[in-house]
Order: sequence, then C-alpha cells, then structure tokens
Amino acid sequence: MTMDQVITLASLIEREAQVDSDFAKVSAVFHNRLKSDMPLQSCASLSYVLNVKKYTFTESELATESPYNTYLNRGLPVGPISNPARPPSRPRCIPTRSSFPNSISISATAILKRARSWSLQRPMRSIRPT
Repeated sequence: MTMDQVITLASLIEREAQVDSDFAKVSAVFHNRLKSDMPLQSCASLSYVLNVKKYTFTESELATESPYNTYLNRGLPVGPISNPARPPSRPRCIPTRSSFPNSISISATAILKRARSWSLQRPMRSIRPT
C-alpha cells in the first residue's frame, strides 16, 4: 500500500470503529474485503458522502454516485474521509487474524457484530440496541 492508501484506510477505520478494541477487527474486515475485491461497504464513507452522521441508509442513499461511496465502488475511496489521529495510524490499522469479511457496528452500544457471509449479515442490519 502507498502512504496515501494507508492514510485513506486509517481514516475509514477510525470513523467506522466505535471503541479501541474494535479498530483491529474493523481493519481485518476491510483488509479481507480488499483482498477479496469486495466493496468495503463502510457506513463512515457514505456518511461522509451524504454529510450526515448515521449508520443505516435507505436504498437511494446507498445508490448515491460518488467515488467515496464504498457500497458501489470496490477498493479504497479516492482519498481519506478524515484526518487520522495518529499518523500513520499503523497500530490501529493492523488487522486481527480473521476470516470475517463482514461486520455490523451497533453504535449506541459500541458492540461490533460480525458475520461470515452476507446472508448472515443481512438479518443483523435490523438489530437495534435495547
């Protein structure tokens, strides 16, 4: 990865993770998706595109055309979505060993939920904290 790509990835990880223990897990998910040529599907990048702070999106929002929309585009966005806290943010970008390509973050409880496949992830999207 180039330094620009590392900073872009670090910015996604820092905006996506909710608590320190989630950074390596989010990093693992993103690295696995990049390795598999899957869209990153980052809520943080779509929030950046739409200039909103939320974690669930309508179908029309998910279809928003932008080089930063990681639901539509494979790979990293064209640039960072924020300024990572600790250049080069390497400790937070080192992934844990994981085969999980998918994750769901429930921000109100700061719990990272993960699924091994999209079919398992889909039902998790409707989970709401109590």
